[in-house]
Amino acid sequence: MATTVKKAKAGVKNAYSNMLKKAPAKLEARDSVAPQQLELAGDEQVAVRLPSELVQRMRDAAYYTPGETLTGLVKRGVTAEIDRLERARGEAFPRANAPVRKGRPVRRE
Repeated sequence: MATTVKKAKAGVKNAYSNMLKKAPAKLEARDSVAPQQLELAGDEQVAVRLPSELVQRMRDAAYYTPGETLTGLVKRGVTAEIDRLERARGEAFPRANAPVRKGRPVRRE
């Protein structure tokens, strides 16, 4: 039994070591963009809270639309809204210099 525990601990240690070796999403500067504007390579996972009814509508739309996915719906929806905000603003948003605050937004009256 002691040998089994040692093997299990060794397996966990190896898995942890391998996890540490993997690099996080890499930031790369684009040639055509100013150096301070960086782009994340690949996709990221983002957790957000949405009203239950909206989530159900998303699931229904993805289920009943051949080839549709929740990710596809969200990508197109968020892209369309950001494009609309940028058109209303008259220019693209500058790159944020700090992480976006999490939690409830500050109430402004």
